Amino acid sequence: MEQPNNTLVHFYRATVMHADVWRKRLDATTNWSVVTTAGLTSFAFATDNHPHYMLLVAFAFNVFFLVMESRRYQVYDLWRDRIRRMNHWMVAPQLDPKHPWDEDEVEAELARLAHDLGSTLPLISMKDAIGYRIRRNYGFISFMVTAAWFLKLYVHPGYAQSFSELVARAQTGIVPGWLVFVVVVIAVVVLIVLGLSGPTERMDHWLPQKSPMEVILRK
Repeated sequence: MEQPNNTLVHFYRATVMHADVWRKRLDATTNWSVVTTAGLTSFAFATDNHPHYMLLVAFAFNVFFLVMESRRYQVYDLWRDRIRRMNHWMVAPQLDPKHPWDEDEVEAELARLAHDLGSTLPLISMKDAIGYRIRRNYGFISFMVTAAWFLKLYVHPGYAQSFSELVARAQTGIVPGWLVFVVVVIAVVVLIVLGLSGPTERMDHWLPQKSPMEVILRK
């Protein structure tokens, strides 16, 4: 196999740099979510009089950041896919020339990559991107917010003596507590389902591994 020319070498380096820039943008939105959550949680627990729904506001902010970060992940995934394909069809054959690589297949895959450079359409759906980011970061953040919300309802203004009292404390304005509870539970279930069904970046022998949902359903 011929050595890669300078164009391929520089393109590989540029692709890695692009992926790294978008990965850092993912970190930025996660940091915003963490700071916002910490600030609103501290405010909610500062005194008995601070309303519990500030934690629901934090939850809503996290959903907003999740969608924003998932859109960024779609772009990052585009560059990550190109890196993996170059690793598979350009770098690996150079590192292991004795492996029985199919020259025609290698050339065909690199040609397909060349054609893909003319497209900036995401390779991963928004739903899958959201699921992946939930499993990596936002599932943990959402769990902490939800747990803090339940704790706020339980301890302020005094310890709740029953579950019905806990539900009654969830009232927000004219919205009854039971309805707020139902909405929060549905939101948490949706996050769990999306997180489990999201794809994984893990590979084995160049083949992507199954998502947690596929493992559970044994697909």
